[in-house]
Amino acid sequence: MLPATLRKSSVDRNPKDITSLRWLAWCFGRRGVVSMEVGNTKEAIDFFEQGLDIYQKLSDSDPSNTADRENLTWYTDQIKAAKTNP
Repeated sequence: MLPATLRKSSVDRNPKDITSLRWLAWCFGRRGVVSMEVGNTKEAIDFFEQGLDIYQKLSDSDPSNTADRENLTWYTDQIKAAKTNP
């Protein structure tokens, strides 16, 4: 949990820091995966949605960035999978 807290603090200090935003989204994604592994689907969806929100903003701000769009797709797929896996 500490890395996500540190990343959140970094983003709070500088909300336009793209690198910190990507790392924070990664932390949410990782926490979502771990939550799925232990059977906490609701928590996983919450984490995936937080990561999705970040990548949606990043993709909107730079539509030419294919890596951000791919990550956006990954988060969307994770949410769909979590919702179909009770």
